[in-house]
Amino acid sequence: MFTEAEYLKKPSERTFSGPYVENEHALMVKSGAVRNRYMGRTLPFEPNYLNAVRLVVDSIRPTTVIEIGALEGGLTAYISDTIKLFGYKANIFAYDVVVDPSSRISVDMATFMAMGYHLSHDEILEHLNQANENNGPMLIIHNTWSELAVEFEVFNSSMRQGDVIATMSTSIEQCHDEVMHLAEEKFSVMARLCDLFGENNISNPNGFLIKE
Repeated sequence: MFTEAEYLKKPSERTFSGPYVENEHALMVKSGAVRNRYMGRTLPFEPNYLNAVRLVVDSIRPTTVIEIGALEGGLTAYISDTIKLFGYKANIFAYDVVVDPSSRISVDMATFMAMGYHLSHDEILEHLNQANENNGPMLIIHNTWSELAVEFEVFNSSMRQGDVIATMSTSIEQCHDEVMHLAEEKFSVMARLCDLFGENNISNPNGFLIKE
């Protein structure tokens, strides 16, 4: 669906801000003012981002999803329901700093796992190697801002052509520029996902990257 050259752009061709004024909901997401919920769980993401996640799931049909920074599991549940809507199954590994199983309602296909405040190289590789065992497409949802360069390089080393990373790190201009630098020559920006209603009219500008 998104393999056409017109929809895949080099990171160096993309800027943090598009010509359109950022939508109000995206600004509220960045400020932490959004209190959306899905299936009883916090879902601090704006509609354009959620639609882009749905489109990328439909596009690559990931058999493994790794979500780093799952909070209460709102996005986890949304992704699980989206996968079921498209009529297939996947393994979802959702990681967060604090995981209290007694406080979570189970999510189909998902396993919630605890992680440290800063993932080590070994921890990340262990998670990615576990995901790679089924040899299918992989989607990484990256909702943290810590040690970005280290984590991004480890992601890249374990991703195959056609795998996708959706990172919220690009919501901050300094981090956006770092991600674009790290992604150059390794990834393409899935511009169609970021530009649904105007260039970068999304809370994570250029934050959907597909491995070349």
